[in-house]
Amino acid sequence: MTPTAHGRRRPEERLALRFPRIYNSVSRAIWGLPTSRLRRALIRRLVRTSWEAFNRGDLDAAFLPYHPDCQSTFPPGMATIGLEPGTYDRDERVRFQQRVIDEWDEMQFEPSELIEIGDRLLSIGHMRLRGLSSGVPVDTEWVAMVTTLDGLVIREEIFTDHTKAFEAAGLSE
Repeated sequence: MTPTAHGRRRPEERLALRFPRIYNSVSRAIWGLPTSRLRRALIRRLVRTSWEAFNRGDLDAAFLPYHPDCQSTFPPGMATIGLEPGTYDRDERVRFQQRVIDEWDEMQFEPSELIEIGDRLLSIGHMRLRGLSSGVPVDTEWVAMVTTLDGLVIREEIFTDHTKAFEAAGLSE
């Protein structure tokens, strides 16, 4: 995947946020397709638009594909900077992300690869951050492994080490 930027919501994001039931039905249908070029293209587009929304701070659009009861876990090292080890639903995940955004001047995910493993996706890349008060830049490996159920993300696991993410997914780098 190549990093992309889109300064505002795309038409499909506006429609999905306005009509979430239709979005859920379409998402379920996409995941129900047999593995094909169409399915891969649609999933790649969904992931790309979610990362674009994340990068522009549009959290409603970024977390649209998340199930209301989605659980997220984060690397233990994040606790050293005062962040919780996880969240237990989509609303809590959005609030968590807003707190992180409030603490960092810049926060950008640059995707490089997307791997589909059945009902799981690994979105691989780099997270680039800059401290709000210190101005210190941070560039770290970043893997978001998500598990889907009926086309929505039911579990999110964040890794800052590619090797650990691949082991958790049962793959080798």
